Amino acid sequence: MKRVFLSLPSLDGHRQIYCRELCDYFLSRDFSVTVATDLTGLPEYAQLRPLLEHPHVRFVPDTWTGETRAATQLRELVAAAREAAADVIFLAEADEAHGLLSAQIARPRLRLPGRRIGLFIRSTNYLHEVKYPQTGRLGGMIERAVLAAYGYRPFSLAQPRFFHEVVMRRFKVLEAALCLDEVFVAKQNGRYDWLPDIAVAFSEEREGRNEAAEWEAQLSAFLSARRNKRVVVYIGMPQPRRGYEVLLQLACDVDGCFLHCGKPQNSSGYPGKDIESRAILISRSAILESGRLYQNFETAEVTLRAARCVVLPYDRHIGSSGVMLQALMAGRPVLVPDQGLMAWRVRNFGLGLTFAPNDWRDMRHKFSILSSPPTEAFAPAIRRFLDYFSKSQFETAMDLALGLGRVAPRLPSVEEGGSFSSGAQRLGSALTK
Repeated sequence: MKRVFLSLPSLDGHRQIYCRELCDYFLSRDFSVTVATDLTGLPEYAQLRPLLEHPHVRFVPDTWTGETRAATQLRELVAAAREAAADVIFLAEADEAHGLLSAQIARPRLRLPGRRIGLFIRSTNYLHEVKYPQTGRLGGMIERAVLAAYGYRPFSLAQPRFFHEVVMRRFKVLEAALCLDEVFVAKQNGRYDWLPDIAVAFSEEREGRNEAAEWEAQLSAFLSARRNKRVVVYIGMPQPRRGYEVLLQLACDVDGCFLHCGKPQNSSGYPGKDIESRAILISRSAILESGRLYQNFETAEVTLRAARCVVLPYDRHIGSSGVMLQALMAGRPVLVPDQGLMAWRVRNFGLGLTFAPNDWRDMRHKFSILSSPPTEAFAPAIRRFLDYFSKSQFETAMDLALGLGRVAPRLPSVEEGGSFSSGAQRLGSALTK
């Protein structure tokens, strides 16, 4: 068997799904897999239990993504890959390895062994960045001083824009580069290939069915006593950047109820303060929280389907979103800020509506619109869009990266759909009138 060294520094959130699906793919292509990751809490992840028992998969600690110099990180990664006798190195979060990859240029003896493949999840997002107005000379000096204090060097090879626009164009630091952002890939003239985001496992485990059934029973009892209430949902760990408090406030403002499927706020380092909107919802008996990590998409799906639409008020999140794809897989349209890749997908494929970023009045208005029409109105557009995220598309992309195939996956394209884009625009216009 050939050997893959899979670098995945963390197993938080959707990374568990990535780990499972990447390993399943490599095993299906007759590779053995060494997974280098944070081993903390590994046994509690239901998604990964089959891998822990698999004879051709082993887990080792990640030791090269800390605060050490890029040259040191490279040396440690090379040593680990050689110890694993790797034929392929797959950096599942290559965004963490800009400096490390660039360090190969001046250190050819420390070149990573085997075929080098990088998956970029976040660092290509700069393509969607909004250009904010200049703050004046003094403001600019303060801004540069703050950035310098945090180690930002505009011409560092580790900075995303410089890495992708200079290093990746001029040096072969990778044999294959994958990216979740189809807009970025389309602009790169073949330097990158698209990998469909993995929002859910392609094959769910039976043991997760009991979890979903128990949660569905709780939801049914809760919602049956609150008929005609608008439902606001939140999936996963409470985080400010994903709009946890914004959604709590939305549920208060529309006199609705709030459903949270995921760990409680005190389990994830959330600011230790009382959230007034949450207290109000508790006083109204209008909040239901699972209070634990969910292990199966069916559990999240039950939650998502309880709402007529799913609001994702992410703060300057301009890349792909696993929860957005989960909402679409549950058959629900989405409401997102009008910026970045999420908004591009929503606008061009008729997946819901957008609102002006940080304009909560506009968000409430659009939420009321999406809460009214039958969700079936979005079903054809959602089904067509999700065809791009199939297992066969994922395998086609991976085969291309490994050199096992020559065909690229179909890229989500408005042009391919012909009248699809105009149909989506007509749907959005009709709803907002």
